[in-house]
Amino acid sequence: MIPLDMVWMDAEGKVLFVSADTPPARRTPVRATAPSPPPRCVLEIAGGKAVKEKVGVGSVLQFQDLK
Repeated sequence: MIPLDMVWMDAEGKVLFVSADTPPARRTPVRATAPSPPPRCVLEIAGGKAVKEKVGVGSVLQFQDLK
């Protein structure tokens, strides 16, 4: 269990919110304020990776070769 960056996106892959270095939930779920508009999906990556890859609000992510 490691800290994660949680990247909230809309249907087009536009980043709505980044929760950086979110601690792992132990026995109780982590509660976060949901971004507006409501997100379509969330990408969980290793903590610190969003800053390293310059992913922030307004960035647009594209996913290729997903099966």
